[in-house]
Amino acid sequence: MLHERRLKRHPVYVIDSAGKRSAVVPDAWLDLRIDGQLRVCLVVELDRGTEEQKRWRQKVANLLAYADGPYQEMFATSSLTITVATTAGENRLAELLRWTEAELAANQEESLGDLFIFASLVPGWEEPVQVFLEPRWYQPFQREPIALLEGAG
Repeated sequence: MLHERRLKRHPVYVIDSAGKRSAVVPDAWLDLRIDGQLRVCLVVELDRGTEEQKRWRQKVANLLAYADGPYQEMFATSSLTITVATTAGENRLAELLRWTEAELAANQEESLGDLFIFASLVPGWEEPVQVFLEPRWYQPFQREPIALLEGAG
């Protein structure tokens, strides 16, 4: 696991579709090894309900550019799932999904929706089994929840 403080020491820069250079610094990065055979890497974004739509959509655009080479170079793996956990409730979860879908559609990147997975979590009340294995995570353009590890990879 790498946390934001450590990741900030080595930001990854991307060029967005408008030609602007931006740093991408996730809140955390997890490298999970399961049964010695399955590797699941998660870029973690924690949303506390403070970012507005314009800034969120720019973050999504930057994450798409990040996923298109710079991420693989930084972590030496192609395993990538961008997990977005919000502590601001179910309405915020729906809002983040809508904004992400809009950004993906605006860039004709709907097929990349499966890179992202979203959930509403209550800090301190979640058991790891619930977070990782229960179907409570949503992907853009999909309406049925899935388990985090089911959608990862």
